[in-house]
Amino acid sequence: MSESGTTIDVAPRGAGRRRGAPASGVGALMGWYLVAVMVTSGGAIAAPAGLTGGLFTVVELVGLAAIVLGLRHHRPATGRAWWFFAAGIGVSAITHVVWWQLKEHGLGTPVARDALPLLVHPLMALGLAALVRQRHGRSRWEGLLDAGVVGGGLAALAWVLFVERSLAHVPHNGQLAVTVTRLLLDLILLVMALRLLLTTRVHTASFALLLVAFGALLASDAATLLQIQDVYGHPAAHTGWHLWSALLGAAALHPSMARTTDLSESDEPVPSRGRLIIFTVSAFVASVLTVYAAARTTPDRWAHLLVIALIAATVSVLSVLRLGIVAAVAHRRATELNAHAAQLGRALHEQRLLQDQLSHYALHDPLTNLANRTLLQRNLERPAGGPHAPRGLLLLDLDGFKDINDSYGHPVGDELLVQVAHRLSGHVRESDTVARLGGDEFAILLEGRTAQQTTLTAERVVTALQAPFRVADRDLYLTTSIGLLPLTGAIDAADALRDVDLALYAAKSGGKNRVALYHPQLRANQLDLTRIATGLRHATQRQEFTLNYQPVIDLTNDAVIGVEALLRWTPSGGAPVSPADFIPLAEETGLIVPIGAWVLHQACVDARAWHERYGVGVAVNVSGRQLREPDFPETVLDALRRSGLPGSGLILEITETALVAAGAAETTSVIERLERLRQHGIRIAVDDFGTGYSSLSYLRQLPVDILKIDRAFTAVAGDTEQSAENAAFTRAILQLGHTLDLHTVAEGVETAEQAGALRQMDCRLAQGYHFARPMPAADLTRALASPASVRSGPAGPGPVDQGLVPTV
Repeated sequence: MSESGTTIDVAPRGAGRRRGAPASGVGALMGWYLVAVMVTSGGAIAAPAGLTGGLFTVVELVGLAAIVLGLRHHRPATGRAWWFFAAGIGVSAITHVVWWQLKEHGLGTPVARDALPLLVHPLMALGLAALVRQRHGRSRWEGLLDAGVVGGGLAALAWVLFVERSLAHVPHNGQLAVTVTRLLLDLILLVMALRLLLTTRVHTASFALLLVAFGALLASDAATLLQIQDVYGHPAAHTGWHLWSALLGAAALHPSMARTTDLSESDEPVPSRGRLIIFTVSAFVASVLTVYAAARTTPDRWAHLLVIALIAATVSVLSVLRLGIVAAVAHRRATELNAHAAQLGRALHEQRLLQDQLSHYALHDPLTNLANRTLLQRNLERPAGGPHAPRGLLLLDLDGFKDINDSYGHPVGDELLVQVAHRLSGHVRESDTVARLGGDEFAILLEGRTAQQTTLTAERVVTALQAPFRVADRDLYLTTSIGLLPLTGAIDAADALRDVDLALYAAKSGGKNRVALYHPQLRANQLDLTRIATGLRHATQRQEFTLNYQPVIDLTNDAVIGVEALLRWTPSGGAPVSPADFIPLAEETGLIVPIGAWVLHQACVDARAWHERYGVGVAVNVSGRQLREPDFPETVLDALRRSGLPGSGLILEITETALVAAGAAETTSVIERLERLRQHGIRIAVDDFGTGYSSLSYLRQLPVDILKIDRAFTAVAGDTEQSAENAAFTRAILQLGHTLDLHTVAEGVETAEQAGALRQMDCRLAQGYHFARPMPAADLTRALASPASVRSGPAGPGPVDQGLVPTV
């Protein structure tokens, strides 16, 4: 049943036609059945009195057989109601046979004979009650009231048309009482059927036939009551009774019978429009009949008027009670609607708050509560000051934040970011936008500022962030690099962020803790870098890399005791690219790892013959990115194994920044990897010493064997003040190396004067253009074989193997 109470065909548990039975067969069966019933009923009416009873019994037995056949054919979910109907027809057939036999032989009293059909009504009532599968307590009382109103109207009609007239013209005897009782019971059955129609809203042909059947039963007894004086006992008076059994059989044969056996009462307390019309008509009929009876009732028959008045009053009371239920339901629903409206109002208010929160979260950073990238992009494309107002965009990156975050943990890092956000917000106007783009990257959109004003604001921000931050009972220090992009009016957000990011990159490349202004050349440079990065990804496969080697000279005898491998790149069909251009880019993109592995392998392969013949080893530069790879030691040792070069023939050159700037945790891991390599005879050299974190504590902690003095300090010849400072610094490094038992190498020696000055300082090892330029491996092999070109150390195991001078 649907929610509205209308029965629908869901065919529960095998309900419906028997599998494989054609619908046309059912229609033909019903047709033959109706023909047989009509012929038999007509014959019963026209037949002699002796045959009438038998033919009517045949009609009832045919109806009984139709019910049994319908049950077997349609197989409803439950056939209990129909078995009650079948039992009622069976009892009716038996009582009619007995009635005719008693009358034929003059046995029994008319009252006793007429009382036999009363046995049928209880079975019919049980059948109607069994049609309902699911009941609701509230629906039961409402259904009773509805049925009472309709029954009252029908009772008023029956009283005026049948009962009162019979009482007025028929002697008051037992036969009249039995007939009236049967009429009242018929009325009750019809009211029960109407109640099902009203409460279940069933719309099937089978139920319609049931309703007509009980109407025929009522009509038959009403006709008997009207004709009790004249044609009592005539077969025509019993036609409606036998039509009842025939219609019950037709209802059982109809295919909708299965859906009529599993009804559910509707839980809808408010009557439908059709039910309201029926109630109104019933109450109106009762009232009109009361007026009609009052107009034609004589004073001596006031009792009859009292009956119809009581019926009308009962209908009125039941109608008022039913309307009271409807009013109560309406009031309850109104209360519920008001409550729902209030709940809906609260829900809408909460929804608006939630939407505001979601909108805020969607446009703001959850940690700092600053604007996020989405809101910044929106404001970039919607200038607050109009389409021509000057604006400025700052992109900030916190220098040193990663070290603080790694050293003190993420909670400290998060609190530091919150304080940075608060400090940034204090240096802008309310119309400006401060945003966190992620990590330690912030942006500030300045509204209504010229390029000069934007620059001044950026410089104030740099100064403001240099002040210490108090976090977790400690003072933390940061600097910031800022990219600056002047704007005018609206601009594409993606383009603006791309350009200001180029300016930030320039600020960081320029030494950090500064402001860099965007200019178009930065974009051109970025395009060049992109082109270089694209070429780098394929350079190894295309064999575009080569190695040049620059000798390291022993200043005491000008012998070559080692070489440094220098990477060169010439793209196919292009000009050579400077290492200063592609090495930083390779480190930034991570391509330095596979490129560095190739350099290690190739340098070891080239150096094996030099080491075996001349005692010359090779030094290979290693980036910080390579050092942080967990499998870096395996990469180095694999290069040694595949080339056959011993560990004593290899030196790894590492910058101070690569060792120290990796962070505390990573520095520890790097030191462990270097110590493992030293166990295989590999030496570690600090390249460009003096330009980074040069300190005694630093040198004591790191696994260092060699110091390579940066070329900035080897210009020691001449009488200039700078030369004197360089000479003093170089002497200090040489003394430091001697004190710590570290070998020192002077880089970038370009003149004989510089070489002579270094000899006077007892600097033993040096390299530079003064001695030899970097050269390919083949040229170096020829040079080592020709002492006239480049002097080499003694053949065979040289100073490296003797542990005197490490190969560089």
